Amino acid sequence: ELDSTAAGCFLERKQFQIQSRHLGLRLPDELENVKEQLKEAAEAFKKTVSMDEILRIAEEAQDLGMTDVIPSEGNKWQGREHPVIAVARDEAFCFYYGDNFRLLQEYGAELVFFSPIHDTGLPEKCNGLLLGGGYPELFAKELERNTTMLEQVRMAVKAGVPVVAECGGFLYLHENIIDKDGNSYKMAGVIPADCYDTGKLVRFGYIEIKEKENHFLKNGTVIRGHEFHYYDSGENGADCLAVKPVSGKEYSCILTGKNYWMGFPHLYYPSCPSFARHFVEKAAEYKRR
Repeated sequence: ELDSTAAGCFLERKQFQIQSRHLGLRLPDELENVKEQLKEAAEAFKKTVSMDEILRIAEEAQDLGMTDVIPSEGNKWQGREHPVIAVARDEAFCFYYGDNFRLLQEYGAELVFFSPIHDTGLPEKCNGLLLGGGYPELFAKELERNTTMLEQVRMAVKAGVPVVAECGGFLYLHENIIDKDGNSYKMAGVIPADCYDTGKLVRFGYIEIKEKENHFLKNGTVIRGHEFHYYDSGENGADCLAVKPVSGKEYSCILTGKNYWMGFPHLYYPSCPSFARHFVEKAAEYKRR
């Protein structure tokens, strides 16, 4: 029988446990029968938790009062083609915030997805490049084999295609990825340094980031993000300042310039919408050129 001070409890069951790796839980696509497990977990949840009590508590909460982050700018592109931002998404690059995608689209970008593992080249008419987080270290051999993709990415960045690379995407742009066993795998070679497994957590937690010279952020603004990685780099960058919101600890990080933002932090664009706007505007400018 449920205690009157609690809505319920969920008893530990080994069959519902999800295995983890060095950077968190395994992804749904890697789990067998995940949908069946979720259904079984839901049935078990209902037996020991009062859904009526949860709904009653929820109904007492005040409205969040959220407003749109930005006004719609769809008319800005009327009669013109939207700038195309190519987004890396496959087994190696799978960590993205849906809110980030939606904000880029709201500012007028057309997002086209591609696989650095399986595709032989970047999407046609690519005006920007987004390399998100994931596990390139687990697929380093496959990424190294796709030499045509590595060359196209390297040449695109050298040609001035605006690029944002976060964490796993940052690793992909290095000369080499060196795994925990000392094996070295050749990557895109945009950043003249290697990245390597340290065997321990390097940095972890939420941060607020501001640029020392403004390229993607307006003067005086910050963007929020987080770091969580065991790999480190011979060139972490020093063009931004990261601040821990609780402790106030500061450290330099990230490589930024007119058309590039490359570093370990995962960014949450709605915390600073101008970042997304500037990225799209840079892609549009490259398209015009």
